[in-house]
Amino acid sequence: LDADGDVVLGPVTVLAPAAAHVSDIDAAWNPAASKYGLFWQEIHNDDIDLYFQVMEESTGTLEGSPTPLDDYFSVIGTYGGSVVADGAGWAVAWTDLVVDLVLGEIGVSWMQRFDATGAPLGPATRLSDDPPTDGGVPILARKPGGGFAVFVSCFDIQPEICRLETDGAGNRLGSLTQVTPVDGARTGPNFDVAANGSDSLVVFADRA
Repeated sequence: LDADGDVVLGPVTVLAPAAAHVSDIDAAWNPAASKYGLFWQEIHNDDIDLYFQVMEESTGTLEGSPTPLDDYFSVIGTYGGSVVADGAGWAVAWTDLVVDLVLGEIGVSWMQRFDATGAPLGPATRLSDDPPTDGGVPILARKPGGGFAVFVSCFDIQPEICRLETDGAGNRLGSLTQVTPVDGARTGPNFDVAANGSDSLVVFADRA
């Protein structure tokens, strides 16, 4: 869309195989690369596959093949994810679902960085505690001094929004910090974050 909201290009089909649908889509513009980074989850029955791919801005051309990030089985839906510009590339965060013999089904959040071509800059790094106290739905924000702030839905006390930090390579630093108050209401997992380069705005809904 242009500045007036008129269609300039598209729609461009990212991935739409037969008998599947796409969910939890996110995109981030990178001015250094003049490209978009795309993240999405493909759902086929209860099997969920997560992907990242780069799109050229002027033509909407998808570059190369989608990079598989993760896959998991879930009967209750997906766990969100986000992508942000990172230097000349992008950083992506997501949550997969694992089965623990004691805790049952739990979400584990991960992060991975990519260069301007969409090639991975090293392996994915784990963001969640072990055992996890966050419930996923990670949203990334760049920190002005380098590294990232990651906002997640956490369940240590009751559903609330928590924040953690990583270094520039995506390695977690320190502990989860609770952002929303424990006030008897359930917060999340539907929330969003906007960052202005130094501060972050977290918008969320409380439910009785």
